[in-house]
Amino acid sequence: MATRTRAYIHIGPVKTGSTYIQKTFYENARVFEKFGISYPYVFPPALDLPRYTNADFMWDHSRNDEAKRKLRRLPKVVISEEGLFFRPWSLRHPALDGLPTKFVLYVRRPADLILSWVAEFAEPYNAVVPSLPNVCGPLSIEEGIEVLSRHYEEGIWRFISFAAGAFGELDVDVRIFDRDSFVDNDLLSDFLHCIGVDAKAVRAHPEFMEVGRLNEAASRKFCDVSYVAWEALGRPADTTSYDLSLIEEITARYDGGDDRSVIETVSDETIDAITQRFKFFENFLSDVFLSGAPVFKNRYPRIYGKPREPYRAIESDKIVALAKEISTRRRGY
Repeated sequence: MATRTRAYIHIGPVKTGSTYIQKTFYENARVFEKFGISYPYVFPPALDLPRYTNADFMWDHSRNDEAKRKLRRLPKVVISEEGLFFRPWSLRHPALDGLPTKFVLYVRRPADLILSWVAEFAEPYNAVVPSLPNVCGPLSIEEGIEVLSRHYEEGIWRFISFAAGAFGELDVDVRIFDRDSFVDNDLLSDFLHCIGVDAKAVRAHPEFMEVGRLNEAASRKFCDVSYVAWEALGRPADTTSYDLSLIEEITARYDGGDDRSVIETVSDETIDAITQRFKFFENFLSDVFLSGAPVFKNRYPRIYGKPREPYRAIESDKIVALAKEISTRRRGY
């Protein structure tokens, strides 16, 4: 008798190593198949971005029959997409009908998540590929904290509503996104543990390829330069005058600013406000999925409460001058 397929749906959310997990499965699809694991693509991945998620079929229903066939090819199937956390209704998909399904949710300390996400939103590609409705272009740190906190909070409420509507049906493995909490202090080992696979055996396979660190957060200086340069150039929505190489050149030539991570440059009051804002989510996860156990041993990031230097702001006029000079030179004027 054929072995029944079990689905593992990795729903993120953002800034919890999703791209790393997705790229690892993409690059090692043949290796994982030898362990009975499928990472199927119904639609081709958007490698130009680059994106390695395989969940596009969950909101584009034009290939439902193909999705259903592919999801039942091997004993275990992995679907990974951090956007599913924000669109949980997509988890009610006909291709999953009849499949035993486990959802894997990584929870990161709120201040770590929001401030890491804020740094990502300062990247120049946000001017070309808007990542959120009504947000076009990079965000300042102050804007980013409010906009992304609101978006995360709205997503949490959607997830809570979905989970409440399916109460008693959901098999959710709540994992803590923290190296000290990972199995063997390693994210991939932790995720493979969730799906019942020996990470050491996978990594020992001669064809297995490590993908390395991805999406490391930019420094506060880079974020400040990116936002001010974008404003100085008239908020362009293309890469002809505003792109990563421009920001890298300005950052290299300007010797001021703050090279620390964003979280090291904000006040304890800001960190506390973010942490308190999302306490309700921790309470929900504890009550519904963890039998009342606390989600975190310490809800605050390691930097909280520790002495640190005041934030060193950039000189906006110098960044504006550099942005205009470099942009003019590139246009050949």
